[in-house]
Amino acid sequence: MSKLKKLTAAVMALMLVMCGCYFSLMSPTTAWSYQSQNISGTGNTFVFADFDVDGEYSVSDAIRFKGATAFEDENETMFDSVVEITEVEVTNDGGMPARVYATVANRYETKGLRYFYFTDDMLVDGSVRATMKKALNGELNDQALNRHNVGEDGNSGYYVSLNPGETKKVKIAFWVEYDECGIDFAFSESAWATIDYKINITMTATQDMDGALVR
Repeated sequence: MSKLKKLTAAVMALMLVMCGCYFSLMSPTTAWSYQSQNISGTGNTFVFADFDVDGEYSVSDAIRFKGATAFEDENETMFDSVVEITEVEVTNDGGMPARVYATVANRYETKGLRYFYFTDDMLVDGSVRATMKKALNGELNDQALNRHNVGEDGNSGYYVSLNPGETKKVKIAFWVEYDECGIDFAFSESAWATIDYKINITMTATQDMDGALVR
């Protein structure tokens, strides 16, 4: 009986060592799992936990805009009235601090689409445009916007930090550039109604460390 107990203890110890080695060798982006619900319309949620495979939440949407704008134009006064915002509630259901990044794909490569990833605590005077200007250090141009959204390398950019058990609402503002979209909003609203901006939003949860994200 004593030998059996010793053998059982040895096997259990070996299994613990093997499990520890397995998880330590996992890539940072595979150390998360996810559950998603209500993935269309309002009420989008992304719940993730640690030590499982796949840490991505993906949702497709079609956005119809009330007008076009130009975020680089300092004289543009209608930006906040035509921007459209998608909101996702994210929850860190695991035991380690995490980061959540966002990526947007323009599914049909519709011209002129732009986006900006942010949270309400970044808002300046309730204005998305003013918030962007602060977040981009006053550089309202595509280069600064891309650095914010995805980083210089395409695998970084702005992220939302969540502690274990924490929930936050993250937002993505969308708009179209009037000099690129090829649509005259003032001239033909009915023609505009036939145009769908179909996008795919992917949110990725990673460990709270640089280099963990691979888009």
